[in-house]
Amino acid sequence: MNLISASVRRGLVHALSIGTITTALIFLVSPALALASPPTCTLTATPSTVDVGDHVTLNWASTGATYGTWLQDAAAAVLGLSGDALLASGSEDFLVGSTTGTITPTLQVAQTAKTLTQVASTSLPAFTNAIGLEIVGNYAYVVDAGASHQLDVISIANPTAPAVVGTTSSLTNLNGAFYIKISGNYAFVTATGSDRLTVVDISNPTAPAVVASLSDSRFSAPRGLFLVGNYAYVVGNSQGSLSIVDISNPLAPVIKGSLTDSTILSGGDSLFVDGRYAYVTAGQSSTLAVIDIASSTAPAIVGTLVDPIRMNNPKELLVSGNYAYVTALASNALVIVDISSSTAPTIVSALSDTTRLAGPKNLTIFDGIAYIAANSGRSLVMADITDPHAPFIIDSKRDTTNLSDPRGVAISGGYIFIASGNIFDVFTTVETSLASDCSATITVSGGTQQPTATVDSVLNSAGNATISGTATGPTSLTVIIYPSFDSDTVVYRDDQVPVSGGHWSVTAPLQSGSYTVEVHSSSQSPSAGTYLTSSTFSV
Repeated sequence: MNLISASVRRGLVHALSIGTITTALIFLVSPALALASPPTCTLTATPSTVDVGDHVTLNWASTGATYGTWLQDAAAAVLGLSGDALLASGSEDFLVGSTTGTITPTLQVAQTAKTLTQVASTSLPAFTNAIGLEIVGNYAYVVDAGASHQLDVISIANPTAPAVVGTTSSLTNLNGAFYIKISGNYAFVTATGSDRLTVVDISNPTAPAVVASLSDSRFSAPRGLFLVGNYAYVVGNSQGSLSIVDISNPLAPVIKGSLTDSTILSGGDSLFVDGRYAYVTAGQSSTLAVIDIASSTAPAIVGTLVDPIRMNNPKELLVSGNYAYVTALASNALVIVDISSSTAPTIVSALSDTTRLAGPKNLTIFDGIAYIAANSGRSLVMADITDPHAPFIIDSKRDTTNLSDPRGVAISGGYIFIASGNIFDVFTTVETSLASDCSATITVSGGTQQPTATVDSVLNSAGNATISGTATGPTSLTVIIYPSFDSDTVVYRDDQVPVSGGHWSVTAPLQSGSYTVEVHSSSQSPSAGTYLTSSTFSV
């Protein structure tokens, strides 16, 4: 039995965060955000004329608000208002305290708007096509798919002043370096120009060095890369393949199993591994493929989603919970896919914008926000994805100089990093809050004093517990006792506990354990009267 009706309140919801990485822009991130338009609200009281000790119901509704709070004024003290209110609409019952006259409870609703502003920029001198970016600690690791065949290590100890501190290049081993992932002291890089998975020792960030390289035709211009435990998962672009590589010895990686499907995986680009499944995007076939990797030697396709309209030429994807978030280059869209069924993934929404989301490629997700590198749009885009069925763009930053070729994007330590050609830029978000108030008027007349009660002591004797306290107002009380872990199992109840001289007490036969006692104003009904207080004790 539920003895007390709890007030309904709403907290802000944040999606699971995922870290991704690519080459070079930084934006400072704050948690909550919304579109910039003044919020509105209404608040009414029913009834609007009451006596002391009566109950009043406050009803509210709001539009365009991110959160709402009760103003802590005289009316809040009388009604016991505190904390956040339900934003969209709601109602709550309050007990009118011991005061007379007019009180005016006030609800304040607010909205937070965010914009992106550049705060720093540095160049990557030899780079022409920075794509892969990974961040570990105070360092960003960036690879160039262009002519430098290079990996740079950038110190981001001071994110507003990033500086290249180490570099290594190899025409063979880093030819067309595309994606980079890090495990321990090693960086793993896909080299599209030489069909290789290359291993770089980064134990000394100022002197990274190639220590191993695996070349195999099954890689077929490898792009996508994901590390889980002792395995690296590599997507081949030209033949449409997935290879599973044993990297338990980073100095001697070896392919354990592979899968090639030139139709389904045609133009394989990116992947994400979650549990027993690898999710792979294939650009030429406009496909999201689900591959069972439970057997490292025999991966198998178990599900596909093909949509050349909403998901034309899919690029990077991330998985969070039951959803995959996919950038669709030719659809100018962020596509959200329900993957709760591995055999039948389904699109639930597609956020498309031919200007701000033009040619999206890489993305990362943090705190319910997707940060997307819109390559053709020369933009970094922030999109709210807290509701997978209704994503929306919060803000975008277009810069034809510093974002001339945006690709890799990552978040670390409250900053966003994005890669663009040979530029490593830093941006911050500027936050503006808009608020408005709404009030209701309540006229309070005389009446009975607000009832109160306390639980002061518990005495244990020979299997009995004597609980006592004080009370003001009621002449009798309802006392209910139940195990603290099970409010539905009432072990003692008395609906007519007398109050004498402001004091009350009950004696209940209880076994050893932890209990909760609730005190209500007296009532013969099963739900008891007005809740006054409660306390937990042990026997």
